[in-house]
Amino acid sequence: MRNVHTVCVDTVDPYTNLSLEEELFASCNWQEGEEFFLLYVNEPAVVFGKHQNPWKECNVQLLGERGIPLLRRISGGGTVYHDQGNINWSFIGPKEGFSQEENLEIIRHIAARFSDLSEADFTIGERGDIFYRELKISGNALTFKGNTALHHGTLLINSDLDSLGSSLRGWEKRFAVRLDGPAVNSNPSAVTNLSAHSRERLGFPEFYAAAVDYLRETGALAGEAQAPGLSESVIRRITEHRSADWTLRRTPDFRIFPVYDWLPDRPHDREGMNREGANQERAKEQPAWLVQKGRVYDPDGSERYDLCSPPELLNDAPGEGPDIKPDTSANTITDESPGKVPHSRVQDAGNVFGLTEFEARLAALSLEAGTD
Repeated sequence: MRNVHTVCVDTVDPYTNLSLEEELFASCNWQEGEEFFLLYVNEPAVVFGKHQNPWKECNVQLLGERGIPLLRRISGGGTVYHDQGNINWSFIGPKEGFSQEENLEIIRHIAARFSDLSEADFTIGERGDIFYRELKISGNALTFKGNTALHHGTLLINSDLDSLGSSLRGWEKRFAVRLDGPAVNSNPSAVTNLSAHSRERLGFPEFYAAAVDYLRETGALAGEAQAPGLSESVIRRITEHRSADWTLRRTPDFRIFPVYDWLPDRPHDREGMNREGANQERAKEQPAWLVQKGRVYDPDGSERYDLCSPPELLNDAPGEGPDIKPDTSANTITDESPGKVPHSRVQDAGNVFGLTEFEARLAALSLEAGTD
């Protein structure tokens, strides 16, 4: 029998909420079978997985312009958009006996109950996503530390889907480039809000009440617990989430390759070379950019960009400064790899430009390729 304590968080600050969730995950002293079910909503924010590339997953420049926070969480999985029309749920409990399937069934039952929609129309996909009539309403991720499991996810109730769509458009969707690296990619699906299908009043209070009722009826409810306070540990976590070091510079090394979809001015096109062959031939003419710790290096080392600049991209979060050299010991990209910048050349590189200037360069490349 499960022994679940519900936790209702009353702040909508995404930095605080992720930090409170992590604090609860890190500091629990378990009694037998005890676990927590954390529920909260955030102001608009984009949250991506620990091993993801934010420039591939979302429009970092647009988020900075709109003042939408960008956060890297401690679990894996894909990139999600949060706002107050999206409910965030989190199961935190002992690793022993943990069941992702059981947790998802609880969310599925609660979602059907609180929306007053047929439970048969709510299904769980192969990756653990929850769908309503084949449209995604919930994604989830998990991580383990010691003997503790963290399983958390989202539920679309009345989210701004236009803002969701524009926020989750990375470079490959906006420019004629391909990003190559070991980062984990998201698996986007068509989404919907439950409010588009239900006549019920749908909001966080109603969902929380439905969750408590369901857990009580199934005998799993142990009571309500308080969220952690703003301890020094929580404040340290908030500070880290606001930092460029954690959010951006932790991104695994990657390369940026140009993509040419149509080349009518090239003789070999007119001679009948297939499109893929033309793409590969043209791409060879411009070696890849190398990106390490948020910094872009041209193959000849003559110019570089700091993608973490300007600092207002992270609400004035401090970065490491513009003078840090690439990590030559990184095992992701070696000195023999195509596009690797020799360390001696990097030291002689010219002025450092920011994200805005680099995106302008990508836009010019896209116009040249005829795919902008």
